Amino acid sequence: MRKVLILTVLGLIVPLLANSQNELENNLSKHVHYLSSDDMKGRAIGSEQLRQAEDYIKNYLSQLQLQTTDFPILKDSLDDRDDSEREGVVDTSVYQNFYTVIASHKSKYPGEYILLTANYNGKGTDTIQKHVLINNGANDNASSTAVLMELVGYLQQNRSLLQRDVIILFSGYSYAQNTAEYFAKHYGKGMFKMVFDFDRLGYLGDDEDESKYTYSISPKIENASKILQPLLLNDVDIPTYADYYGDDNFPVINVSGGYKDNYEDLADGLRYDKAAIITQQLQKVIVTFDTADLKIDTSYMTSDKSSVNKADGFLENLFNGKNMSYFGLNIMMGSNKHYYTSGKMTGKSAMSYSAGIFYKFQFSRSYALRIDVNSERAMANRHDGRFKSDVISVPLSILHSAGWNDVEIYYGLGAYYDRMLDAQLEGKDVDWDYFKKAEWGWQFSIGLRLGHFIMGYYQKMGISDMMKDAFAIDGKIKNRNQYFTLGWKF
Repeated sequence: MRKVLILTVLGLIVPLLANSQNELENNLSKHVHYLSSDDMKGRAIGSEQLRQAEDYIKNYLSQLQLQTTDFPILKDSLDDRDDSEREGVVDTSVYQNFYTVIASHKSKYPGEYILLTANYNGKGTDTIQKHVLINNGANDNASSTAVLMELVGYLQQNRSLLQRDVIILFSGYSYAQNTAEYFAKHYGKGMFKMVFDFDRLGYLGDDEDESKYTYSISPKIENASKILQPLLLNDVDIPTYADYYGDDNFPVINVSGGYKDNYEDLADGLRYDKAAIITQQLQKVIVTFDTADLKIDTSYMTSDKSSVNKADGFLENLFNGKNMSYFGLNIMMGSNKHYYTSGKMTGKSAMSYSAGIFYKFQFSRSYALRIDVNSERAMANRHDGRFKSDVISVPLSILHSAGWNDVEIYYGLGAYYDRMLDAQLEGKDVDWDYFKKAEWGWQFSIGLRLGHFIMGYYQKMGISDMMKDAFAIDGKIKNRNQYFTLGWKF
């Protein structure tokens, strides 16, 4: 009876698995045939055909109820390799990338994410002896894009398995890992852990060397062998090889297969049944790494070897006001007032202005230290006449900033120290036996940066008494400043 029951269950499960396998094969084939068709003309960077490929992928993600966000990157930020000499490449200063996010249901690792990436662009066309040859790139990049699309579908349907968010980045640049490094260092939401970079995942199988898939693993993922090796040993459906001597500057696992010559790389030359098996293997691998306690060497975040440190970029991240240190100049115009704490003889505001330099030091994802040195002409209409002073002011602030594209919004709180160089009351030099040259207090700032241009509001509230001898026993004279600011970031 037990044997009959087992056979019956197997009889129900096996056809379902077969149908799932066939559906995956058909989907991979459909994606690759579309992306690598002759009509796509090799999907060169900046071409109309690349935009068509982008629309195709975004439409697929939309059917999965996933939203996409564009992530363009200034070409000079990834300038270590150049595709501009290939035919069909449109002269563009920006690489067009986009991503979607699959949020985990669990919170074992809140705020952390892993990144999956592949490039969807191709190598365009070449003309040889007046014959136009299309680099269809079925295996070279269309296959990895197709696998990534199907992995998105699987992860979206199985979000309950995830314990970290998964971000899927489709790169419009031929070297997707470079785009992934840039994204990881500039994306402002969550803590990045590692990247899976996919390339040439359409199974060839023409010879033994080309029929294997390789996991090239960075030593930055310190416990990768412990996590991955049992999965590969247990999965005998397809030959795989683990190389633990991958990129030593970044926590990435590159998964790739065999290579075909550009002009022979056609959709009909791939084994989609085998590509479906590696896709199913990757489903297990990704979920296992997503749920594992990853040991990552994070020194890569300050490595000067990465190409992403070469330039700031057109769109540095979703929160690109963060992770940036810079110098700047500012000018300020507003009003100054002497406030008498007892409420008697309080003066009125008078026009004041200032100019200076500042340095913003970014010490974490969200916070920065800013120090200014300003030269101020501060004036006030006091009860006893018009007061004018020349001041060196040194504000110190803790800033919090956030932004979108090349826009930054910030606010800051801190303290300031002022030193009067000279002062006059009703046109006569003040008597320093009565006035203090030093003054300090709290200050607040808020601002908006558009590219290099900065505008904002700044207020100082004095705490110390400006006078050595107060005009009343129960009161003090305190300074009040408020300015509108204009600045320039270098």
